[in-house]
Amino acid sequence: MKLYYLQPEYQPGKHRIVTCIYDADVFKFDTGTLSPFSVLTIDELDPVSKTLCFDLMRTQGRIDMDGENKYHINAQGALIELIDWVEAVYEII
Repeated sequence: MKLYYLQPEYQPGKHRIVTCIYDADVFKFDTGTLSPFSVLTIDELDPVSKTLCFDLMRTQGRIDMDGENKYHINAQGALIELIDWVEAVYEII
């Protein structure tokens, strides 16, 4: 799995993940639509990473009540998960 994230930090030490793409679908993705980005690769076939990859896809683009995503990339290029992250659910009345 490839995690495309923006090179500029949106908060000190945090890079926003723009999209998660499984290796089988990378050829369909147009990177020309992104501003300067970097790529973090995760072995999606590794049994330990399989659950992580599923959760990355499930929570992609979702935020909590503070507007934070569940995952981000730190300044050293490592994937970080926010502890106690709960997705914000808004009711439409």
